[in-house]
Amino acid sequence: MICEQNVILALIFGVSAVAFSWQVWYNFFDKFVSDGMRCIMEKWLEQHKNIQERYCSRNEIEEIVKKCSIDRSRFYEYSKNDYTKILKKFYYSFVDYKKFPNFHLNYVWLNFRDNLKKVYSQYDWEKALDGIKQYFDRIGSRKLFLILSDGWVYEGYINEIISVVSEIDGTTIEDFYIVSPKFDSFAMFCSDGDCFNIFEA
Repeated sequence: MICEQNVILALIFGVSAVAFSWQVWYNFFDKFVSDGMRCIMEKWLEQHKNIQERYCSRNEIEEIVKKCSIDRSRFYEYSKNDYTKILKKFYYSFVDYKKFPNFHLNYVWLNFRDNLKKVYSQYDWEKALDGIKQYFDRIGSRKLFLILSDGWVYEGYINEIISVVSEIDGTTIEDFYIVSPKFDSFAMFCSDGDCFNIFEA
């Protein structure tokens, strides 16, 4: 009888030990490994979301080009091989890169150099587009760059650029820059201030 009791106690003890051990390992896995996996998953989802949002602005431009029958020889997406060159040329031409050495485009208008000369400012959308067209017509710029704040780069003539940006609905494209080919002046739209400005270097 005592022997049987000892066997039963041993079994109970063994099962309890295994259960305890399993719980310890489960908690460890849940606490550390799952958190790590969760972190990886969250980062992946955030990157995926950013990629989706970034492509929304490109898709909007493409839809506008189709809808308005924009001549693709006069307005087109710039070569992806040279995107970085144009974006960095814009950044280092107008941004105070000594204070802000890390290249970025998000809210980049907050980091423009203090010595840039503001030559035009307008809050009315229609008047602003007309003013920007007149400005670039006056300085004789031919092809210009259109840079979106999420990194897409386009090249085209001012009439076609104005035709495209006039159709933007403001939901996917927030800030954009119309830049002279010499990188000595640019027009910008800032959705936060809902205004247009033209700056000269």
